[in-house]
Amino acid sequence: MTANVAQVFLTEESWVETLRAIYQGLKPNGQLVFDTRNPERKVWEDWQQDLTPDKAKRPETGEDLEIWTDYDGMNGSIFTFYETVKFVETGETLLHNKMQLKFRTYEELIASLKDVGFSEVQVFGDWEDQLADEQSHSFIFCCKK
Repeated sequence: MTANVAQVFLTEESWVETLRAIYQGLKPNGQLVFDTRNPERKVWEDWQQDLTPDKAKRPETGEDLEIWTDYDGMNGSIFTFYETVKFVETGETLLHNKMQLKFRTYEELIASLKDVGFSEVQVFGDWEDQLADEQSHSFIFCCKK
């Protein structure tokens, strides 16, 4: 699982169910690798400061698009925001989506991995094999069945 996809599982039930399915699908000594953001770094505070739209092109037509993000903020461990995609030329809205991310703590993640049966869990703070600590922006979990 890459690109912090582990954060889209908003309930503990969906998270654990996913981990169980992955664990069951792995061969002996198989590995799960995933990354997730460190909630201690509070990256959502930086996100909320950026009020400029992202630019994109519609793949089908090449039309210019703007992606606007509005933030509801953090409620417990869930961060909610909305993305609106608009055509630059007309201002017409193409998409408007509510999005949410769950920020689990290091301890919560370790416990859930151990509970489903992963025997070895290493946690790195970057893709250069630097071990994670409380200052790491991300946690990269390498888990062995």
